[in-house]
Amino acid sequence: MELAKLFITLLIIEALFISQIQVQATPTNSNLFREYIGAEFKNVKFTDVPINPNAEFHFILSFAIDYDTLSSPSPNNGKFNIFWDSANLSPSQRMTPRQMVSAMRKNRKGFWQLFITLLIIEALFISQIQVQAAPTNSNLFREYIGALFKNVKFTDVPINPNAEFHFILSFAIDYDTSANPSPTNGKFNIFWDSVNLSPSQVSSIKNAHPNVKVALSLGGDTVRDIPASFSPSSADSWVSNAVSSLTRIIKQYQLDGIDIDYEHFKADPDTFAECIGKLITTLKRNKVISFASIAPFDNDQVQKQYLALWRKYGHQIDYVNFQFYAYDKGTTVPQFLDHFKTQSSNYNGGKLLVSFGTYASSGGLKPDKGFFKACEKLKSQQQLHGIFIWSADDSKANGFRYEKEAQGLLAGQH
Repeated sequence: MELAKLFITLLIIEALFISQIQVQATPTNSNLFREYIGAEFKNVKFTDVPINPNAEFHFILSFAIDYDTLSSPSPNNGKFNIFWDSANLSPSQRMTPRQMVSAMRKNRKGFWQLFITLLIIEALFISQIQVQAAPTNSNLFREYIGALFKNVKFTDVPINPNAEFHFILSFAIDYDTSANPSPTNGKFNIFWDSVNLSPSQVSSIKNAHPNVKVALSLGGDTVRDIPASFSPSSADSWVSNAVSSLTRIIKQYQLDGIDIDYEHFKADPDTFAECIGKLITTLKRNKVISFASIAPFDNDQVQKQYLALWRKYGHQIDYVNFQFYAYDKGTTVPQFLDHFKTQSSNYNGGKLLVSFGTYASSGGLKPDKGFFKACEKLKSQQQLHGIFIWSADDSKANGFRYEKEAQGLLAGQH
């Protein structure tokens, strides 16, 4: 909290400084002088450089580079480190906001030295604030389970101890449980196989495997063979009902996160974004969940909804379970990689997981047709953020062959 207050103070002071700089609507002559400093480690200091009080003066620290700091540095995908002479060009961290303002009033030279110090301090504060860093390879494996009532249990599924493993219970839906279900405006009920996937079984699998977490998925394609539509009466009432009903289910089952898998909509994208965004934010703030994911696929109407959510609440979404198996059958490796590139751009900055289906009619790139080859390619580019499968219910028939292979690849055993 103190860090946040100081950061806000710094921004206010910076704004006051900038307001003193004359800005022209169109370019004209300028008194701007800029100098790079610190790259060659020659012990030069800001105070060594002559500064004309009648010139606008910018020091440019050289350089911050997205490489590690080892003796043989390697790229680290947007995670910047300081490579300038930070011993001689360090932040003046002991100057208070009042001292800064006082120094500013003394003379113009002092103002520019102060402004440079302020920017350095601000940069350091920003580095301490959690930001959505560029994703890299991950050992995350996720699997949907329970939607098809095929008596599959958590213990049926092979779990590699060297992979991070998420079971996703499918589904909790805000419909009633009648023979002809109707929407309940955010009051969620359980529609997964709760006989075989009960609270005690969640507790047991998590105790047996420390690398396992369990989430629930909201929505899905159908409920009792009718489309499971997102249809709130109002945003506020839906969020209130959803927070209450899901908190009860999540605590009952000792779950760790939620997944959003609505595929049919009776609300506009802005309403969907507000409802789901506020739901995730509230559950995280209340420490009911520790992660959230979304599960879009390549359909114009579906993408409009999820991209609206991503634009406003992407910082709250930990994983994007993109349904690559919804693409056409016969997808090739190059086509799959193109699809991945497109969706990575759509969900820029997100941890986009790749996927396949183990049901007979699934599309996309099949595991026996090059899926793992494509994964190896992504892994070599530091872009394999995880794999998920739909679903354990279907995989049971083939002995979970591809679950084993996927986890082995993620764990570096492929």
